[in-house]
Order: sequence, then structure tokens, then C-alpha cells
Amino acid sequence: AGRAVGSNIEFTGAGALKMNRSYISVRHDTLYETTGLFRGGVMNSHFDAIVIGAGVIGAATSRELARFDMTVLVLEAGLDLACGATRANSGIVHAGYDPVPGTLKAKYNVAGSALFEQWQRELGFGFYRNGALVLAFDEDDLAKLEELERQAAANGVEAASILAAGQLQEMEPNVSPDAIAALNVPSSGICDPYGLTYAAAENAAENGVAFEFDARVVDISRDGDGFVVTLQDGRSFSARAVVNCAGVHADEMNNLVSGRRIEIQPVKGEYLLYHNALAGTFRRTMFQAPDANGKGVLVSSVVFGNIFIGPNAQPATGKNDLSTTERGQREVLERARRTWPAASTDRVIATYAGLRARDASGAGDFIVGEAPDVPGFFNAACIDSPGLASAPAIAVDLAGMVAGRLGASENPDFDPVRVPAPLLAMLPEDAKEDLIRQNPLYGVPVCRCCQVSEGELVDALHRILPVKSIDALKWRTGATMGPCHGGRCTARILQIAQRELGDEVRIILKRQRGSSLVAIDGEGEGLSHPNDHAAMAADARQEGVGRRVPSPIQQRCQELACELGAELDAHGLREVGSGSLGIVGTRPSGVYSALQALLLVGTTGCLPGHRAVVWGTHDIALRTALALADAGVAIDRVLEAGEAPLGATALLNELAKRGIPVQCNARIDEVSGAARLESATIACDAGRETLACDLLVASPCIVSE
Repeated sequence: AGRAVGSNIEFTGAGALKMNRSYISVRHDTLYETTGLFRGGVMNSHFDAIVIGAGVIGAATSRELARFDMTVLVLEAGLDLACGATRANSGIVHAGYDPVPGTLKAKYNVAGSALFEQWQRELGFGFYRNGALVLAFDEDDLAKLEELERQAAANGVEAASILAAGQLQEMEPNVSPDAIAALNVPSSGICDPYGLTYAAAENAAENGVAFEFDARVVDISRDGDGFVVTLQDGRSFSARAVVNCAGVHADEMNNLVSGRRIEIQPVKGEYLLYHNALAGTFRRTMFQAPDANGKGVLVSSVVFGNIFIGPNAQPATGKNDLSTTERGQREVLERARRTWPAASTDRVIATYAGLRARDASGAGDFIVGEAPDVPGFFNAACIDSPGLASAPAIAVDLAGMVAGRLGASENPDFDPVRVPAPLLAMLPEDAKEDLIRQNPLYGVPVCRCCQVSEGELVDALHRILPVKSIDALKWRTGATMGPCHGGRCTARILQIAQRELGDEVRIILKRQRGSSLVAIDGEGEGLSHPNDHAAMAADARQEGVGRRVPSPIQQRCQELACELGAELDAHGLREVGSGSLGIVGTRPSGVYSALQALLLVGTTGCLPGHRAVVWGTHDIALRTALALADAGVAIDRVLEAGEAPLGATALLNELAKRGIPVQCNARIDEVSGAARLESATIACDAGRETLACDLLVASPCIVSE
């Protein structure tokens, strides 16, 4: 008469997970192996041109260099594309009204923006012209808008005009009623910065450009009319020309060879990203009249629908400072409310920060072209905003300069068209059905939050550019980008990667060297055989971890469905993702939900950490604390934000027997660690306390699916 749809996972018994301690460690040299076309590394040592940096400028330039008959190598210090400024920026394709007329910014912004439609047709990445509104709240702001309107005309930006408040409210009903006017710029757009970078790099690779990741340049020296580029690992490559696209490190590369020194001051901007349930709050990108720090805090959509606010502008403490701060997040929120009065921390699913490569000299312009005193060395330096919009035009110009210097002819075999991988969530239903019929793996869901299938992950693992970290898969497919932050799918993604790339391959790095997803002990015996992974998972399953069993709730749903004679969807509950918890600091690996931590054990055969803090006292969090403690993890304490623990008395008694304290009126508000978690800071009645740990199980609350 009825049917109940849903599933339930229970952990049986207090501290159900039992593990053989010999599985705990893994050697540093087995962290990962390169995959993809360049599995064995680049074999040649001499190239016509070397591009340093694989952000959007480097990737776009490598693609344009492939149009010429030359050999090209791209050296990227990170484990993936777009590891610097490209990865964390606003994704705005600025129209060109803001740069001062006559500057390189004005030239490249307008020309670059005009190329986006063509590049999208050829490469296939997320982009559309959504338009922009620059808001004025007083007469001073209105004067700035009038100046921007004149600059737009001088720079060749068409159809930019000032609107009255009434027109503004009709176009964007959620905008603040305090806005008195707005500059309407219909030609402004938004794009996926990583998607553009990946598409350009992949097209470059398909046309013969070689890529080396984890290839940090430490020296550039003259060798006759050419250059020798030396890496941190001791390898070196020679080239007739070098193109410096190293982002915030571009000054360092230039200063290795040129007497015309450059100094970059990295400027940090923080962001808040909202759940896609708020998609459509604003159709256009909403700016405020600019000030001395730039275009200010904006409210905009990403191409996938989410709303975000930010960035602010503050001096970074270094070129790797991507930490978020309570003060910075509060500033972004307060300033965004001027545009969007309803802005709050509700529905925030992620907070993050990005860097801009600002010229410390105060000149305020891009540096693009051949170094005057070093023939053959080309710079794309101090590329801050509007760098993303300018990227195609900078790339075209730089490639032409290099080809001219080398006397290179056009490549008759160059193919500008890339066939992108299908993104299931973006397809209409009939196209999804056709794709699944062709390949049933596209019908197997892996990341439910973002609707990413197993077929999409498999495709990403076997494309031409290598996958060397979990974040590379995240950015290429969207998996783990949803509100649960991979709480349910990270372990499954690892299983798929291990299956597809072979037993000898273990992708357990999150983002960069040192960001292992599991505990690393360089003195340990290591995993003796790849099959230990399977053995570890079998041990965990035998102890009841991750076993699907009937629950009273599930049984009651079945009974209710029969009583009603109807179909009942029992979607269950999930843990709140860490991005929604208001934790600031760095973004290290080692921060997991309870379920995520346990599933990683079963998948990798390794502990997720050696010393842990558990935040949350509902039953799942308590069972996780007990299971990890029995496996050998030192649990410093269990935290509860409320006045009393929430879990079952029996579980709390088990914690007491093991000497694990429960601290109430306490929450995690900051984490620290460059790559792997090193400490977590507690806010409690007594103030703040910092605890050394390499694992944070953050599961303070459960929400409805």
C-alpha cells in the first residue's frame, strides 16, 4: 500500500571501531603519485618558451603560445592549476569602466572582456553577461558615478548610464532603499575563474604544451641568449624565452634576472559564500562606489547560482596568508549590508580569503611585456583587478611578443576547440537521461549536495591534465563544494580515485604538500601493501562502522507509509558542514565531520589524526569520539556549545571511563596550520584556549536533509 524511501547509517556499540595499530602510519614518500599524460614527468629539458605559473594568466598565455610552432613548458609551484589569486577571487568579468583611461588596465580590461564570448564558445566554461550596478548612497558617491560614466565612454565601454533610485528598485528589488542612484553597466559579466583556467590549460596541453606541477622555481639564470630555470627539487630546464606569470611571486621571478626591480604587496580580501537556496536574490553584480582601496565589498552571484559577499582589502601578513579573521568577516558583512540589508550569517556555507598582487610602488597599473634590460624575459606582473577580465587579451599580446622575439611561425595544427566534460547538474533532464544511457556511471550519485556523479569523477581522473590532490577533483567537478563540505562523499571519491588510477596510487593530499587527509608519521612502518586498504575497510565493517541497518525511525516510516497508503520520502539528517560553523583561521586539512572522519579510516586504512578535539555531543559525535579513542587517537576533550551535553547517558559514561572530559559552554572559533591542522582555539566561559591537535571533528549539530 505504501513505500518508504531513504536510508539510515548507525554506528553499533560504544567505540565500535577496532583497528590493528600497524595500519596507523604511512610514509611521506607514498603520499601521492602523479597521474595523467605526464605520469612520468617531463622528459625534455630544453624548450623554446617556459611559462612560470599556471593561474589564469599563465594558462591563457600557454594556450596562445600553442598557436605558434614552438615547444612550451608550464611550471607551476602548486599541485594544481589556479592555486593562487585565480582560485579565490570575485569571478567578475569587468566591463572596463573603472581603469584610468590610457593605462594598461584600461587597454587589457576592455579588450579581454570582448574576447570572452569567443573563448567560451571554443573552450566551454561558465560565463555570462549578467550586468552590474554601481550604487551611490550620497552626493559624493554620485559624483564618483559620474566620473565612472565618463571613464566608461573614454575606454569604449558602451551603454553605461546612470539610473535613478526608482529604476534601480525595479531592477533589483532586494537592494537597499538608501541607494539614491546607480551606474548601470550591462556589459559586465561573471565567470568561473578556475573553469576558465582549466579549460585554457587543457586546450594548451591538447596542442602540445607540457605542464609540470609541484615545480617551484628557485633560480633563473642567463645561458647565452637563453635561460636556465632551476626548481626547488634540483631539476633544471633551459629555454630561449621565459614568461613570468607567477602571481604574487612575479616580483621574485623578475628580480632574479632584471635590474628593474618590482615589489608586490599582497592584499588580502575575505569572502562569505551562501547556499544556493538564495540564488536569484540579485541578478546583477552589485558594487558600491569605489574608494581608495578598490571596488569595495560587492554582492554577486557565481555562475553556479550561489550568492557571495566580499571582498574587503587588508594587507596580507605574507604571500601565503589566506587566513580568515573574525574582524574581516564582520567587516565584509557590515559593508555588504549597505547594499543588501538582509545579509546575515544564515545560509553561509563557506568563508575564504584570496590575495591580489598589488604593485607596492603605488603606480597602480599592470606590468606586461619584455623586461627592458633582459631580452627574452617577459612579465605579466602586478596583475590585480581587473586581471581576470584582462587575461585573454594579456595572453594574446604576450604570446605575440614571445613569437616575435623567437621568430616563430604559426602552428598549422593548432586546434582552439576543447570538448568539455559534461556537468550533470547543469544539463536538462533529457540530456541527463541520454548521458546515463550511454554511460551508467553518470547515473551513480557521489556528491549529493552538488549532484556530481561517479561518471564525472572518472572522466576528470582520466583527462589530459593530472589530478594530484582531492581539491583538484573538487574544482574540476564540483564534488564536495556543497553545504556538507564532503562530509559524506570524500571517502567515496578516494575509493574511485584509487580504483581508477591503480592500487599503487594514493591521492590523500587535500590541496598542497603537507595537507594529508590522514595522519602522517614519517617514523612509522608504513602500509606494507596496497591491499591493506581493503583489509582496513573490512576490519571497520566487521566492527559495524558504516553498516546500513534498520532503525526505529525507518521502521516507523514504513508503518506510516502503509497506514497512509502513500509514498513517504524519509531523507534523514546530516551534520552541518564546517563552512557554516563560523570558524576562522587558515584552511588546513584535518577538519572533518564525524561521519567523514570514520569513513576516511575505512577507505585509507589510516587514522585521520593522532590528537583530536571533538566538537559536538549528539550521539553520532560521541560514538565517533569513542571509536577514534579505541583506535588509538588521543582525544583531548569533547566540546558542547550549550550548557549540557546532548547525547545518551550511556555514551557519556563510556567517555568518562576512558578519561575523556566533556566541556560545556565551549565552541571552536579558530583553527591554525599552514597545510595540516596544528591547533584549534576554544572560546569558553574562561576566555580563549588554544589546543595542539592535528584532527578536529566538528559536528556540533544535526540538520534536516
